[in-house]
Amino acid sequence: MPRDILIAVVGTLGGGIVGVVAGVLFEDVLRQRLERVKKWRLRQHGEREIARAANMPVTFGDTFSFGSLKTTIFLVDGNGETPFRRSNIKILLSQDPVEFPEELRAFKHEVELRERRKKREGQQHLWNGANYAVRSCAVTRTGLTEESEMRLGLQPSDYYNFLAAKESLDTVIPKYGKTVREYYLDPFYWNRPVPFLSSSFGVNVTLITADDQLVVCKRSEPVGSRPLEYTVSANEGLSRGIDDAGGNPPDLYECGYRALREELGIEKDEVDHLDMLAFIIDLQWHQWGCLGRANLGELTYPELRDRYNRAPKDKFENIELDHVVFAPKPVAQYVLDRSRRDQWYGGAPASFYLSLVASHGRHAVERAIKEADKQRD
Repeated sequence: MPRDILIAVVGTLGGGIVGVVAGVLFEDVLRQRLERVKKWRLRQHGEREIARAANMPVTFGDTFSFGSLKTTIFLVDGNGETPFRRSNIKILLSQDPVEFPEELRAFKHEVELRERRKKREGQQHLWNGANYAVRSCAVTRTGLTEESEMRLGLQPSDYYNFLAAKESLDTVIPKYGKTVREYYLDPFYWNRPVPFLSSSFGVNVTLITADDQLVVCKRSEPVGSRPLEYTVSANEGLSRGIDDAGGNPPDLYECGYRALREELGIEKDEVDHLDMLAFIIDLQWHQWGCLGRANLGELTYPELRDRYNRAPKDKFENIELDHVVFAPKPVAQYVLDRSRRDQWYGGAPASFYLSLVASHGRHAVERAIKEADKQRD
């Protein structure tokens, strides 16, 4: 073949190859750009939905239901299917303590006098622990992966603030002619907390043992919150001086591990993993919190029961320890059983539901709840 023809053929082939390669590369770049645009649009839509929800007042009609069991729990964010990544929970700490408005200071004074009198008389009393109030709450989504991100602003408060707020919520303020709840919380927006009415943030943990038993507790009478109600496996309020070691913002996970240790005697290294599934507000007493799920690697329920009988630090907070097979049907039947159906702290059914969804899927869980409701009727 003549040299000039060979050069022309090679050039043509080379140009074709370059064209094909360039075309493939262009298609890849275009596909990636289109995918980024799609995800950006989805993110924008998600953020608009969050913004729309944040601008709608929250009422008791918006609270969580476990079948026919209506609770007072409002789910701020979390669906059980995708746990919060630890790095996506941001705690923003202010050093400014909560201040009660003048019309509510008398309630706190009454709480202080009452608990001091009980202490002097040798009665069971509630001590004024240092805790936190919620001053801000923001939900967003991260990057292209659309993971949930929670930003909580906290500030110093104490337990007597919580008791005073709880006990005054439905009391009429004479100069306004409205109850505290009506004046300060109607309308109420979850992303606009009222700090002096929000002096409580609890970490609720649903515990699953190594032999697939869900652990249930019943609160004792002397506790200041939810006495004689069935609840999650362990619960602890964020405490200043304990959960904020070294001056750092409190860590929800470490608080959850502390709840398991102090109420059930379980050490951190015995927990296979701990996930945070949702953030909530109990509208009845205006308590904020999160719902977590922990799995034990080796400890079975009988072994846990023996451990519990040896009196963990805060055993007095519960009067009953029970268990149920961790599967949709038995848990649904347990929660909706007539003997305890109306004695639940609402965060427990919500936490059980989300924990079941994480393991068994939403369809199976909701079908089991529906069947349990039919059997109850």
